[in-house]
Amino acid sequence: MRFSISRLVAILLATGGVLAFAAGAAFSQSTSGSVSGTGNYVGGLVGYNHGSVSTSFATGSVSGGSYVGGLAGFIEGNYQEVGSVFNSHATGSVKGAADVGGLVGAIGGGYGGSIDKGWASGSVAGAGNVGGLLGYNGGGAIFYGGDSAGTAGIVARSHATGNVSGSGSNVGGLVGLNAGLVSNSYETGGVAGGNDVGGLVGLNGGWNGNYRVGPAGRISGSYATGSVQGATAVGGLVGFNGGGNGSYGIVGTVSNSYASGKVSGTSDVGGLVGNNSYGTSIDNSYARGNVGGSSAIGGLVGLNSGPGGNYGLVGVISNTYSTGNVSGTSSVGGLVGSNGGTVGASFWDVTTSGQAASAGGRGMTTAQMQQQVNFTSATSANGNVNPAWDFTSTWFMDNGHSYPLLTTFMSPP
Repeated sequence: MRFSISRLVAILLATGGVLAFAAGAAFSQSTSGSVSGTGNYVGGLVGYNHGSVSTSFATGSVSGGSYVGGLAGFIEGNYQEVGSVFNSHATGSVKGAADVGGLVGAIGGGYGGSIDKGWASGSVAGAGNVGGLLGYNGGGAIFYGGDSAGTAGIVARSHATGNVSGSGSNVGGLVGLNAGLVSNSYETGGVAGGNDVGGLVGLNGGWNGNYRVGPAGRISGSYATGSVQGATAVGGLVGFNGGGNGSYGIVGTVSNSYASGKVSGTSDVGGLVGNNSYGTSIDNSYARGNVGGSSAIGGLVGLNSGPGGNYGLVGVISNTYSTGNVSGTSSVGGLVGSNGGTVGASFWDVTTSGQAASAGGRGMTTAQMQQQVNFTSATSANGNVNPAWDFTSTWFMDNGHSYPLLTTFMSPP
């Protein structure tokens, strides 16, 4: 069923182009026209959905207070099912205060939620927790495809292409704050914000890790190509990775992912991650974009944190590389700007980066970076230590002509 709405202005607890509040609803709808609410829970299709939305879309602009989305303002499940958005999209611009997303403002509540095969193309603007697809990814205890995400929401096989701007913190091209799982997703728009600004996710983690089945804040098989600008903790993929004490496991993981956009900020600025906090991990990932700032500037990570939290955990980086030009005034490195954690089997291109030194990793020339043997055997180029990268299932390359590439992106996400 298709609804055409030229303009809807409402002062309600929740505002939606078709439904303000849907309890336990499962529907497939479409709507056009602008939607404007002066309060919270505002969506192009539904303001607050306590169920599932499938094969739906909205094309009008949306504006409101908090929990504002191009399709839905807020999504959560009920006692019978996880709240979900499947195979749906939104194309209009979205504006709000907090928890603002191009498709959905926030996933939350005690029963969790998910977005699968969702996309948004409109510009998104807000203050905090602002994302091209989703502002805040939280929620209840759920499982997806046999992979537990603990008490958190899920974003899978989704993308955003619009520009994103936030005047505060937690601003991301796809998700503003991710306390759950993001997999096989991407973004291509430009991102600008204050602190904790990332091409894909602004802040990845955000929870203590207590009462979790699995890690809080997880990104896998995803990428970002848009430019990123911010102040502190600015990254091509993730601005701030971490945010908890890690009492019950790692808080903030990035794997099998990459970023290629230009990144600029003031401090803790990295081609992939701005600040990789304690109790976090980055593995099998890379950055290709140029990076610039003032202090703690790195081609891959700006700041890799030292011991912290209840168990003295550190930031861990392994099987990674960067190639972009890196510039700054203090604590500047080809791979890592400032390092208190651990870095293993990771490299940067000394030719393209313009940096001969790094706080972690080992530098190689472009020619050496394009030789597979330097990633699979002990050679003089890699310091006579075998990095043991997996070129069977994780990496591949055109030997002598390309840098290592991730096999997960051999077909579209």
